[in-house]
Amino acid sequence: PDGFSNRVINNNDWRIYSSNDKKLNVKIVVAELYNLRRELGDDIAHSNANILLITYPVFGILVWFIISFALRSVTRVTNEISNRASTFLEPVQTTEIPVEIKPLVAELNQLLLRLKLAFERNKRFSSDAAHELRTPLAALKTHVQVALKAKTDAERSKALQNVIESVDRSSHVVAQLLTLSRLGEEETLSDVKPFDLHKLATEIVAYLAPQALEKNLEIELAPSPSHPIVLGNDTAIGILIRNIVDNAIRYTPPNGEVKVAILETHNQVTLQVTDTGSGIPVELRERVFERFFRILGTNAPGSGLGLAIVSQITNLHHAKIALSTPPNGIGLMFEVAFPKYRA
Repeated sequence: PDGFSNRVINNNDWRIYSSNDKKLNVKIVVAELYNLRRELGDDIAHSNANILLITYPVFGILVWFIISFALRSVTRVTNEISNRASTFLEPVQTTEIPVEIKPLVAELNQLLLRLKLAFERNKRFSSDAAHELRTPLAALKTHVQVALKAKTDAERSKALQNVIESVDRSSHVVAQLLTLSRLGEEETLSDVKPFDLHKLATEIVAYLAPQALEKNLEIELAPSPSHPIVLGNDTAIGILIRNIVDNAIRYTPPNGEVKVAILETHNQVTLQVTDTGSGIPVELRERVFERFFRILGTNAPGSGLGLAIVSQITNLHHAKIALSTPPNGIGLMFEVAFPKYRA
């Protein structure tokens, strides 16, 4: 028949193709032994197998080389991080890093930066505590020794009163150090909410009023024409107000005045504290916000940390501080301007 067919001729298998041309009255038949076809198929299969056996290892080596070359920077970063000491928190170099992992390395660097700042803050807290507590503890020991050696009740009572004052100073220093430690510059505010700044200032002034009355100071909080609302952490801002007013009370001589006012404009709400103390020289108004800095010649008790805390709280709330001399030329005017909250 025309087309392909299989035949057995002389006990041999043949593959046959036939074609009939009716116009020329010619029939063409082509036949091939199956043994030859099988040998040809085996030869092709063996050739392909040999090619695969040779090319696959070569391709595997090439792929391994290409991937290793492409991931060389990733391997470098991995080795750099794995071989780091626990105290080495410098950022990882981002040069020659694939674009795909650059965001990951950038976030890792941010984490390392936060860890570094946290470790530095804890280390600074330890050194600050050791530095600041050394003097009051030594004074406390001296006062106790004086009390033990006192010969009269009056001497003993005076020495014990000095002990109480030393304990109060130590407690104040510890409280300020703890506050400063919690308010690191790298921290973000939590429990942020809108609140009435005048109402908060009223509570703080009422709390500090007995301290002012002990020095025979007149302390006044001006009434607010409205309800000035700011957005922030009311606990932190309460510490800020307390430190500013407390400083004003400490550095104002007896029979002086401390005035607190909340001023409101279109864009900001300003806390203003004015006293009739000795003021701060213009050249030192930047330095008073440094940790442990105190102006020479001041006899008021303090740790030199109050305004450093005020500065950090101000920065966290994106507020601005301004120190100036009051219009009457006496004392100091302390202003902190907060962005006005808009619902």
